[in-house]
Amino acid sequence: MHVAIPKKGVRCPVCTCGDAVVEFTGVRDYHCGKPGCWRVLRCSRCRSLYIDPMPEPDRLMDLYAGYMTHTEPEHIRSEVQGGFWKRLRIKIRNGYLRESYGYCVEPAPRWGALVMKLLPKPFRAEWDHYARHLGKPVPGRCKLLDVGCGNGEFLLRARCAGWDVKGLEPDPDAAAMARKAGLDVYVGTVEEAPYEEGSFDVITSHQVIEHVPDPHVFLDAVVKWLRPGGTLWLGTPNACAWLLPRFGRHYVLLHVPYHLLLFSPGALIRALESQGLGGVTLVRRGIRDIHVAMESDRIRRGLHPYGKEKPTFKSLMLGFLGELLAWFDPGRGSDLVVMAVKPACGRARAHQENLSMQGF
Repeated sequence: MHVAIPKKGVRCPVCTCGDAVVEFTGVRDYHCGKPGCWRVLRCSRCRSLYIDPMPEPDRLMDLYAGYMTHTEPEHIRSEVQGGFWKRLRIKIRNGYLRESYGYCVEPAPRWGALVMKLLPKPFRAEWDHYARHLGKPVPGRCKLLDVGCGNGEFLLRARCAGWDVKGLEPDPDAAAMARKAGLDVYVGTVEEAPYEEGSFDVITSHQVIEHVPDPHVFLDAVVKWLRPGGTLWLGTPNACAWLLPRFGRHYVLLHVPYHLLLFSPGALIRALESQGLGGVTLVRRGIRDIHVAMESDRIRRGLHPYGKEKPTFKSLMLGFLGELLAWFDPGRGSDLVVMAVKPACGRARAHQENLSMQGF
């Protein structure tokens, strides 16, 4: 049962509303074991989620010591070792990535792309998401920035496809891994980054905006750096995922205290439109919910979410149902993936004016 909290409590970082209900209590860090418990609040206006208490700004970076992005990045695998079925999967995948996205990988037979297109669409969507739905780069229009690039794993893939890549990463340890791989990565926050207005043709950000205390400052900077006509690709967990109430406080993507907030689909679309972006579209994620269900079930069983224990039949069924729902309605999936375009005429109006006009 949801419990209302006073209006004088913390405000929603997405829409600044002071009305919220307590969605979950006693949520712990099931990933890295940081001490403490949090409650998760749901905004009564925009339906987004946010944690309480919020970590102090000067303590945020301390949370990421030993975080998952501190490992060396793995380039796209193209090895042909292994059994027949493994080698066949690699050829099919590589063929599809080469034909659809320009990835320079081997072995990549042309028939691999044909086979991939004959498979059910969710299998193909998984690799579309892997390439962030960007298509082949066009000469003169191929400058790409990945905001919150972590150890640079996506940047290596994008460079392999022909993009002129740069990264922005506030965590110096993660950025060091990316630089070690030969990538151009600026260490700092969006407020500190030195990029000029209209510097990039494409900006991507995967599983990042949920980590920042003020998502509008984040979007202000990202949209400013995007050239008119450029594309923004954004991925983030969904506050309205179908699987979330099935696992409650054990839902793996609550990921406290690292995930400070989770957008609802409507709130994310409104936030991007309020920045003057057009063509805002939710994109199908591909196979994801089944992994989220298995990881959440491990947490509920007192195990580490990324352990090797066999999944339960119930978690597999919930994951399968989640995949079906997410395919027909991307707003029900565990992840939100959205693409938008900056109009050629530039931003429509100032950020605060947009928010007030839309009642956001």
